[in-house]
Amino acid sequence: MEKPTEIIHQFIEHYTTQHIQEDVISFYNDAYMIVQYFLNNNQDKTAWSEDYKHFISHILAHQALLKEYTTFDFSTIDTWEKLQNSSTIESLTPIFTPYSFGEVEVMLDHMFEEIKAVKEFQKEIKEEIRYLLEEYTFHVNHLEENMKYNFYTYDELENVDSKEINKYLETFREEKKKFIQRCNDRLK
Repeated sequence: MEKPTEIIHQFIEHYTTQHIQEDVISFYNDAYMIVQYFLNNNQDKTAWSEDYKHFISHILAHQALLKEYTTFDFSTIDTWEKLQNSSTIESLTPIFTPYSFGEVEVMLDHMFEEIKAVKEFQKEIKEEIRYLLEEYTFHVNHLEENMKYNFYTYDELENVDSKEINKYLETFREEKKKFIQRCNDRLK
């Protein structure tokens, strides 16, 4: 197994203090994934310990920003040994972000109605529609990855049996793509 030096370097380079302040949840969830990586690939204490120390010191330097979102105390795993022997590590869980296609659809439909009624703000409303539609499209195109790696939950998929999810997603995605096309047609 290759040492995680490059992963840690990219993580620290990417998550500057400003970026963390702008997106604390992504910082936390990526930190969660890296902690899991260390837990699952702990072959060589000597080789990995230094990388872990570098990683955890970055987390601890920004732990105050995490307090609003989690009660997990990263200082309980501030060394390689503590991580390997932690009894509290099970309480380190990802933060799931809910997303509702239905709510966004209602909002977009309402905004299209506003365009007709409020002529002087059409440009601004259309820009906001494009932004929401871009985000909506991202979620449609990346459902599986978002649920698995980006820790999103989707209201519309909550009650779908896990055995049926792939079949359901095909139909669901096609429905949502039709909605996107209708919105794009309305923007013209």
